Amino acid sequence: MGDDLTYQKIRHPPESLKQIDEAKIMEISTVIELVLMGLGRGAIYALMALGLALIFGILNIPSFAQGEFYMVGTYFSWVGHLLTRNML
Repeated sequence: MGDDLTYQKIRHPPESLKQIDEAKIMEISTVIELVLMGLGRGAIYALMALGLALIFGILNIPSFAQGEFYMVGTYFSWVGHLLTRNML
């Protein structure tokens, strides 16, 4: 009789266990998304740093125009997002 009860518990787990499994899956997908976003942002920063190092190496003067272009591009991306967020 004890074996039947154990079999029923395994075959039909309580709803709380199902919710825990779904929460773990969502948590893993969030971690993967954050890792990919971090790698993308790191790649952008690396490209900016390489551009600055290249200009400084060739001209021997610091030129911070890349940072200005990056900020202008970010601003226009933000404005574009605000204008088109209701379209999606």
